[in-house]
Amino acid sequence: MNKLLLLVAAASLWLPNVAWSVRAATQPVQHAIAVTLTPSNGEIQIEDRLVVAGRESYRFRLASWLTIENLVIDGVQAQAQRQGYDYVLALPGNGRHRLEFLLRGILPLRNEEQQTSIEHSSSGDDGAYLPGYDNWIPQPDSVPMVYRLQVRVPAAQRAVASGKLISENSDARFYQAVFEAAQPMEAPSLFAGPYQVRERHLDGLRLRSYFHQDLYFHQNLARLSDIYLDAAADYIRRYEAAIGAYPYADFHIISAPLPVGLGFPNLTYVGRRVIPLPFMRGRSLAHEVL
Repeated sequence: MNKLLLLVAAASLWLPNVAWSVRAATQPVQHAIAVTLTPSNGEIQIEDRLVVAGRESYRFRLASWLTIENLVIDGVQAQAQRQGYDYVLALPGNGRHRLEFLLRGILPLRNEEQQTSIEHSSSGDDGAYLPGYDNWIPQPDSVPMVYRLQVRVPAAQRAVASGKLISENSDARFYQAVFEAAQPMEAPSLFAGPYQVRERHLDGLRLRSYFHQDLYFHQNLARLSDIYLDAAADYIRRYEAAIGAYPYADFHIISAPLPVGLGFPNLTYVGRRVIPLPFMRGRSLAHEVL
């Protein structure tokens, strides 16, 4: 039975790679993204510089809570036209073009009584949630992308995103981190919160926990970090021996204010109410790693 499960898991990992190899015929869009985010009130500013080529127009969607404050193509002011749910931007020929977006918005705010759907971004005192599939950057769904993402949040917060952690720093006012995806992948997912961060390394791989310090079931979540990091390291070793090398530079475990258990490239986002429960760091974490 265990061998069968591993074969099924390996097949499930292979299928997305096939899909991306088919998409690779389309030249990936290169994004340089800078985000300034205040989770407590949901205020967000996004600067996105894109390089596109081989197309005469650029079609994308944006989350309803975002507006395009400024748009420039090759140094010239421009406007995107609405077509149904999409924006369409005519390009001056199908050569290489540089697009610069300035976006602003207010993330939907949530509270304990009224949780926001996991399908959409949300924010609050206990953190912000921006899944890549919520169209918070101007990226076509069917086109691969590479990116460098810089995110800045207030000093009491920490931010983490899918992609490799390149650098981070903080001062009295802000915390800032940079993430990168050098190979084509899906749009980045971004998370922030009043996290305590713990880290260890496994054969060059960075493992991190981003846990709230709240008490749930009479436990401080941050005190569970070592248990989770040990378990994640064990699962990575086990699955590397069975199906091949782990394909990313990092693995992050993030406690979520939402009642979720979600997997994204190189991270998992787990509701903080279930993190203390034994099944979560057992079979559920194994599932997320795999």
